[in-house]
Amino acid sequence: MRSSLILFGAFALATTSAAQVSFTGVIEPATLPSICQEETHYLTCTSPNPSAPTGVLLKSSTLDLTPFEGKVAAFTAVPRGVTCLIYDVIAVDTTPPASLEMCGTPGLGCPIRFRVQPASSLGEYWLFLATSPGFTPIDPVTGTLLLGPGFVLVDQGTTPPGQFDVVIPAVAALTGLDLWLQAARRDIGPIGPIQTTNAVCFEIPGFVLQCETPGC
Repeated sequence: MRSSLILFGAFALATTSAAQVSFTGVIEPATLPSICQEETHYLTCTSPNPSAPTGVLLKSSTLDLTPFEGKVAAFTAVPRGVTCLIYDVIAVDTTPPASLEMCGTPGLGCPIRFRVQPASSLGEYWLFLATSPGFTPIDPVTGTLLLGPGFVLVDQGTTPPGQFDVVIPAVAALTGLDLWLQAARRDIGPIGPIQTTNAVCFEIPGFVLQCETPGC
C-alpha cells in the first residue's frame, strides 16, 4: 500500500511543462480530416471514444513511423505544432520497459485478463482504471499517465505472474460503459524505477453470443 501511495503522489505532481516527453503506447495512422494538417499518426486509447480513430496527435520530422504502427512501443517526443499541439517523435524503443495486454471478451458476463509485462522478471505492479483518457507526462523514466481524473487502483501484485483476472458483471446497466486501464511496474530485485505501461481501452458492448477464453 505504501508503494501505491508513492505512485499516486508521483501522478499528482505530474505536469506537462517538460520540453521532452516519453510515453508507451500503440500508434495508428491519422486518417480523419483535421485542421492541424501536420499529424501523421495518433496514440490509441487517448480519445474520449475508445473506438474512435483519433487521439493525441503525432508526427516525426526524423523517423518513418510506419513500421511501428499497431505495436506497443516506447516513444520519446517533443511538443510542437502550428495550429494544433502535435508531438514530434524523436525516438522509438520497440521493447518498452513495461506494457499491458488485455485478452478475452469485454462483454457482460465474460472473463477478461490483464497481463503486465515483463511477466518473467521479478517485479511489482499496480493496475489502474478510469472512465476517461488522459495524457499527463510525468518524467522521462516513469513515462506518461494516460488516464483521466478520478482513476482508481483495481489491482496490485507481482510479476510473475503479473496477471489480473476478472469477470465483467452480467448487469445490463453496464452496457455502453467506456473504460481505460493502465499499469505501472518496477523491478524489485533490485528495486528499480516505476515505469508506466500503455493504456488499453474498450466499450462494454452488452451481452455477446460467445465469451472468448482469455489466452494471454
